[in-house]
Parts: sequence; C-alpha cells; structure tokens
Amino acid sequence: MAVLVLTEMAGATAKDGTRWEPVMARLRRATGFVLQADGPMDGGWRLLSVWERREDFNHWYESVVKPNLPPGTPTRDRVYELPNVVFAEKH
Repeated sequence: MAVLVLTEMAGATAKDGTRWEPVMARLRRATGFVLQADGPMDGGWRLLSVWERREDFNHWYESVVKPNLPPGTPTRDRVYELPNVVFAEKH
C-alpha cells in the first residue's frame, strides 16, 4: 500500500536543503519513490513524499537518509497509509 511521509523540521530553512542535494539526486531513482514536495512552515521546513510501499521508504531512510544525519537525530517522520492513489492522465 502506498504511504505519505510527512517530515517537519523546526528551525530549518530552504538553505539547509543544499547539503541534501547529493542525496536528493539519488531519490529520483529510488525503488518505490513517487514524488516529493517541500516548503516553509511556521518556524521551519516541511517535506512530504509519497512511496509505493512503506518498505520502500524504510529502506531508503535506513540506507540513505539516516547515515547522513548527525548522531542522535530523532526520527521526525510520520507515515500515513494511502489506500487510494489517483495519478493524472498523461497527455
């Protein structure tokens, strides 16, 4: 089942995203990745992504994201199941 992953980072800004550019370049080819969007929120930065399966996101997080986080960084991801996903028709 598809999942939506919501991450809210207090105190983060768009500038903080530049250090993640090498990781994000790999994201487009990640198994099960559908989309990502991010933008400002009150007091920080919000990122959302959609994955085909929870296992795909878990693998990505454990193998790519987590090794790039400072030690002791708490998990800030909330994962929601998406039983219905509709894609736009390609014209």
